[in-house]
Amino acid sequence: MNSVLFGPSEYRFGDEGYARSYNYLRSLPDNVSIDAVVHETSDEYTFRNASLLPIEGESRLRYKYAAGRRIKEIVDEYDVFHYPYMNFPDYEPIIRAVARRDIPVVVGPCEAGHDVPPGAFQDYVESIVGNNVPRAVSDVGYSFFQSVKPLLDPIREWLFKWSLAGADTIVAVNEATKQVYQQYVDGDIDVIPYGVHLDKCEYANRADTKEILSVGNLIARKGYRYVLRAMPEVLSKIPDAHFHLVGTGPRREFLQELAVDLNIESSFTIHEYLPRDEFQKRFRSAQVFVHPSLSEGYSHIRLEAMASGCPVVGTDVRGAHEMIRDGVDGYVVERESMSALIEPLCKILSNPDQAKELGQNARERIEQRHDWNDIASQYISLYEQVRK
Repeated sequence: MNSVLFGPSEYRFGDEGYARSYNYLRSLPDNVSIDAVVHETSDEYTFRNASLLPIEGESRLRYKYAAGRRIKEIVDEYDVFHYPYMNFPDYEPIIRAVARRDIPVVVGPCEAGHDVPPGAFQDYVESIVGNNVPRAVSDVGYSFFQSVKPLLDPIREWLFKWSLAGADTIVAVNEATKQVYQQYVDGDIDVIPYGVHLDKCEYANRADTKEILSVGNLIARKGYRYVLRAMPEVLSKIPDAHFHLVGTGPRREFLQELAVDLNIESSFTIHEYLPRDEFQKRFRSAQVFVHPSLSEGYSHIRLEAMASGCPVVGTDVRGAHEMIRDGVDGYVVERESMSALIEPLCKILSNPDQAKELGQNARERIEQRHDWNDIASQYISLYEQVRK
């Protein structure tokens, strides 16, 4: 296998968070050589079979522009170009620019993007202008966004389809995403999910702790308010249950006030930042992981919980049933529903043996389908196919 140019990586390149590019490059087998265009980082990373080409960029937009320019300058030296992390309905002219040079192009992993509920729109506005944007003001902006969206969507979708037409192979993260992309692509689409490094996710049998865990940004789209509203009923059946939420974000004060209003503040703790070892301890001590999100491009954190042997109660976001087998290694429940969370949470918290069985099944599923080493090998096979 000859050389591959990969990039651009996500804006925050490194080994923290989802670290998609880092994890992929770390997992490469011996029979490939990759140069990766990445955002410049203060940390020095070395990989067995990948060399980094760091690009400066103070903002995401500037980085993407500079990375695209760099790719066009050097791509003729490579046998394959791999464009990662396509989102629906992105416009990516670099794909067509490379394809015009008769260089095989692999695009993926591709995600289908997010739905944007009103509360999430408010969070987005506040992230730009600062906190304390009244809901009434953000609702006006949301209404305007919804009114112009039908006018913009046909243009965006045409540009999206035009971008994808330059790909020799497209890879979706799950079958549900494949169905979205299939509307804009004539050929077949491969499905390769994201993964986890099993050595970073230590498996442990569930302890009878009555701890409920969730991890993520404290924003409206993550749906933590539904867990809090379910907690009074959960506590009536499991009095020593405790909800641990790890994350930061603009909804922290709202969630804390909601816990007080519900009179459950003694059974609810927010942890801001945890070092990696403490983070893993939380996974090992929790009896159940709850992920009540309203929309996800891909639920990476569910993979980590399952790899740690922690059964997941997750909402039916896109691809949920492909990841979690309902009743086998966790439960998939309706979105935006307090009542849908109560039964599976109580069932797992009241039955340690079932929690252990679900956790064992979850770990096995991750080993079978979501090992980063296996996923990297699948991409290498695609490189070899497009070169033939």
